[in-house]
Amino acid sequence: MVAVRLPVGLDKELSILSTETGRSKSYYMIEALKRYMEDMEDRFIAEKAIKEFYAGDQKTYTTDEIAKELGIDL
Repeated sequence: MVAVRLPVGLDKELSILSTETGRSKSYYMIEALKRYMEDMEDRFIAEKAIKEFYAGDQKTYTTDEIAKELGIDL
């Protein structure tokens, strides 16, 4: 269980959204946190791939090589 103290303005906005939509404040906080966590995970994966690429640990392919592998005419 986590308790969060929101800045007054943000809490008011969240309250208005909650009232107008009939969803709980917790619902919106959980949804926002889920999206943030997904974004951070995507960022971590991308940063790791970039580091591996620059370290020479990733093989690269040209567009022509990919098209040939997939049987696509360019």
